[in-house]
Amino acid sequence: MLTWVEIDSSALLFNIKNFKKIINKKTKFYAVVKSNAYGHGIRQVSKIIRNEVDGFAINHISEINEIYDLVDNPILVMGGYEESDLKNLLDKDYRRIMLVLSNSDQLKILKSILKKDVQFFIEVDTGMSRLGYRPDSKEFLQLLDLLKDHQDQILGLMTHFSNVEDVTEQSYAYQQLQQFEKAKKILYQYFPKRKKFFRFHSASSAATMLIPKSHQDLVRIGISLYGLWPSLPTKLSVYNVYNDSFQLKPVLKWKTRIVHINEVPPDSKVGYGCSYHTSNRTKIAVLPVGYNEGYDRSLSNRSSVIVRDKRAMVIGRVCMNMIMVDVTHIPNVQVGDEVILIGGSAKTKEEVSADDLADWANTINYEIVTRIHPSIPRIVQ
Repeated sequence: MLTWVEIDSSALLFNIKNFKKIINKKTKFYAVVKSNAYGHGIRQVSKIIRNEVDGFAINHISEINEIYDLVDNPILVMGGYEESDLKNLLDKDYRRIMLVLSNSDQLKILKSILKKDVQFFIEVDTGMSRLGYRPDSKEFLQLLDLLKDHQDQILGLMTHFSNVEDVTEQSYAYQQLQQFEKAKKILYQYFPKRKKFFRFHSASSAATMLIPKSHQDLVRIGISLYGLWPSLPTKLSVYNVYNDSFQLKPVLKWKTRIVHINEVPPDSKVGYGCSYHTSNRTKIAVLPVGYNEGYDRSLSNRSSVIVRDKRAMVIGRVCMNMIMVDVTHIPNVQVGDEVILIGGSAKTKEEVSADDLADWANTINYEIVTRIHPSIPRIVQ
């Protein structure tokens, strides 16, 4: 095996256990496994945690097929859909599946299957300006009017915070919660007999850690389920609140092997565009990963990997399926040696984290792990 991802099941369970310590016992724990479980492997992750969580959250109806046979938990589908997507539901137990209704057009799509008791949450736009209608809009009221014949299928309301991760103060999130409370009152006015059945949710990883009021009936834990902090401001804020008692353990390691070693003289050009010039005789190791596999091209001449417990720099441009690293300073390097792309060396404590790659690529850790190609094997440890 030339390239693979290792999934640390004990770290995954550790993160769940820590989250359960800070959420209300009556609050349900939903694991967000959309986008191949943020690159960690949706089937592998779901199998590990199915007995530790109350439900799963995904983005698209097609993702139901990935885990339906593995879990008995409820599945919340949070993204959009069209009529052809509903074919994926025809042979499923509708009691296990919850959709999200964001607009009136989706209601038209759903009407063909509402008779089969498909249930849904109504998404409210409380300030993200993405999905749903604002509670003070005529569109929101019109949607509720259209739902009067389908009120038994309404599970409640959901919303999503737009500015919890990037700040150390949460004033905007509290404004969103106020809007959410406004939407709740309107829902109760429209459907007073259903009041005791409605459920509400808004909290992502960061909100769960920082805004207890947001926990409500369920929390949706995504990026931090996998041991990654939503952002540095979130990490600092959480440490300030919990005094280091709340910890996360990264779940993923990405590894590959050296497939070729090349020694070149001084002033050799390396890679496409000759973007790197050697100043001395240089030993170059070639690794079989590139931007097709999810190793971002912007990491060219910027990132590093770990070879034989030592850090080695990526030189030249990241290719479609290969990168080159300078191993001149590392003794006894051979073809077949294991290389760490994300993760650390237990011996020397050298580490390249998803956050490191994100910093070098000018992006976020979400993108780094999610873009690891699904065809790369995920090996559960």
